[in-house]
Amino acid sequence: TFTLSGFSARLVENPRLTEGATVTNIIVLQNLSPVGINGLSAEILQESGAGFGMNLALDATSLAGDGTVNLRAIITAPPGVGGQGAFRIGISSPEANSVTLDVPFTCDLLRSRLQATPASLLVPMVRGEQVVAQFTVTNTGGRATAALQTLTPPIPWIRIIAGEHLSALAPGETATISLLLSP
Repeated sequence: TFTLSGFSARLVENPRLTEGATVTNIIVLQNLSPVGINGLSAEILQESGAGFGMNLALDATSLAGDGTVNLRAIITAPPGVGGQGAFRIGISSPEANSVTLDVPFTCDLLRSRLQATPASLLVPMVRGEQVVAQFTVTNTGGRATAALQTLTPPIPWIRIIAGEHLSALAPGETATISLLLSP
């Protein structure tokens, strides 16, 4: 009798990162037999280009029978560069098969993103009376905004009473805008 030995490699999730950041992704190496495999190594076979970098780190160089070992794929994005790419890596052992795996990734540029809360204003009004309506604007993005100006439609009974001119909002910062409604 004889026993075949071999392993598979599976990327846990497709990496997503932002410009100038580093992300660690896990590749699970699964031994497909009850026989241990020694001498595991990993190498980058093809770079993605555009200044993206990758380092590989095996948690162990031996893979127990029917066991798993994690390979950490650490991707670094340069500042000011976004888009999609892929690295091709090779994983091998002198005691088993070799595996080639593409590691695709997406890199988002840092941008400011404004989110209003609530998303829409529904305010009951009575003609001849005044009502104050408020909402907040939050920068949910990764970069500061420029200075902001609140604009309203050309309706004479809507007036901005707070927040017409806002200084730049850093990521995570919130500003409140108040409107006076006088129908």
